[in-house]
Amino acid sequence: KDINHFSQLKKVRSTMSYNVFSGGRTKESVAYDLALALAAKEPSSSTPGALIERIADLLPECRSVAESKFNAEVLSPFTLTISC
Repeated sequence: KDINHFSQLKKVRSTMSYNVFSGGRTKESVAYDLALALAAKEPSSSTPGALIERIADLLPECRSVAESKFNAEVLSPFTLTISC
């Protein structure tokens, strides 16, 4: 189950080439949307309780993916070294 989830998450990652965090999206909202999309595809998530449990299981990894994507999209501040 987790191996299948990992391959689905990799597919989601590979299609995320646009700016995910435009329009005020937060890391948490992106992570939740990822978890919901993945959980909803699973046949075992056929009841509200099962769906929310699966979302809770997926959220930690989805938060990590959202954090990585956020960091990739945010302009990194540059460092300027001045020698005297």
